[in-house]
Amino acid sequence: MSSQLRALVVLVGALLVALTYTFPLWQPFLGLIPGRGETAVLGLPSDMSEQLAALPPDRLDALLDLADEDIDLAQNLAMAHLRQDRFINDDVPSAVGQNRIIGGQFQSALGTVEAEGDMTIYETVDGSHIIRFDDLNITNAPEMRVYLSAASNPLTQEEMEQNGNFHTVAELLGNAGNQNYSLAPEIDLSGYNSVVIYSEALGIVVAYARFSLRL
Repeated sequence: MSSQLRALVVLVGALLVALTYTFPLWQPFLGLIPGRGETAVLGLPSDMSEQLAALPPDRLDALLDLADEDIDLAQNLAMAHLRQDRFINDDVPSAVGQNRIIGGQFQSALGTVEAEGDMTIYETVDGSHIIRFDDLNITNAPEMRVYLSAASNPLTQEEMEQNGNFHTVAELLGNAGNQNYSLAPEIDLSGYNSVVIYSEALGIVVAYARFSLRL
């Protein structure tokens, strides 16, 4: 082996050793490697990065875009995707009957979260109301609560609380399944246009259901 070739082999070997030992430093910049490389910019452990890589591409792209604007929020939302679902399966109260007065469908307020399911408001025999969620499925997040809002399509806390016309219903029972929430008779639904699921811990609207049907 010539001296030049031997020197080249030694150089390549040294580079490989250096790259191996400095991997934690340059790993976050592997944006073109699917899975671990892309999600490493979120600063999460490698096992979480691999799990996040299984997200739909559009949702993963939204998380990575959000990281450029607010890395803390992006990290919290990324971890929210990995939280275990809280599934609720309430029966429809028999007193509700057929008095369905308002309907709507949940949709995501952020590109980084999933949201689907039906929302129905029933009037009971005593004049009170029950908010019913059917087949709810939203990305889990900490400290989620249910609100009524005057806004039809609230995407932020400011929009949800517009003109001070909002009402706290209850803590969200679960991020998946069927569930019921009671409203007192004095709650005037004519002043509201949506049901909102809001994360108190993150300060974000997760999902909302606009009152698309009034009977």
